[in-house]
Amino acid sequence: MEAPNWTCAQALSYGLISRFRPTWSTASMEFRAAYEVLALTLLFTDRMDPARAMRQVRRVLEHEIEWAVWCQAQLISPEVVLTIADRDKAGRAWRWLAESRLLGGELLAGCSPGQEDVLMRGVGVSLGVTSAREFLRNLGAATGELSQ
Repeated sequence: MEAPNWTCAQALSYGLISRFRPTWSTASMEFRAAYEVLALTLLFTDRMDPARAMRQVRRVLEHEIEWAVWCQAQLISPEVVLTIADRDKAGRAWRWLAESRLLGGELLAGCSPGQEDVLMRGVGVSLGVTSAREFLRNLGAATGELSQ
């Protein structure tokens, strides 16, 4: 299976986010998480058949852990044909999502010394998948597509 390039997946991701959250700060963690999740998901779906692709996108975004397992499997699959540069960029996006941390405020109050650096590790996956599902619901409501 030949995948579309990373730049195309990023452009589609940005376009989807911009359509439904035009005032969302691109500097926010939430924006980046949603952007990376959508780009990775679009990179690995079959866009030759748009209806099939949207069903696949909806299915893999149903659960955060399942999405993470699916995405990681796609990154290492020899069946997914990517250029070295695209695989590297997608791998960096995956690592950012998987290694991102949310620190600060009340969340740190109950931590023992040394624990605060691992609090909520991988929160990018959760934020991104949740936001991506929201964008797809909004897209479906706006266009009458993507019905369940």
